[in-house]
Amino acid sequence: MNKRTLGLFIRDITVEKVSAARQAVLHIGWQGSACTDTTVDLPKPAADTMRYPAAFVERVRVLSQHLPDRQIVAHLNEEDLSR
Repeated sequence: MNKRTLGLFIRDITVEKVSAARQAVLHIGWQGSACTDTTVDLPKPAADTMRYPAAFVERVRVLSQHLPDRQIVAHLNEEDLSR
């Protein structure tokens, strides 16, 4: 079944966001008054997908107390924590 054919059967779609669970509930209203609810997971925020691990951030904090940026980078590369 293609999108165009499916569109003939759907009356409306309402999206309800469930923030605490990072999900959305799709309320699909079909022609003929039937209704179907479908729950989908929402993607993580971009900041969370690129976030550095806590151990890495803490190591940078400790090093920043007494080293300039270039030396911090050198230490992280030596410790192989740069990834």
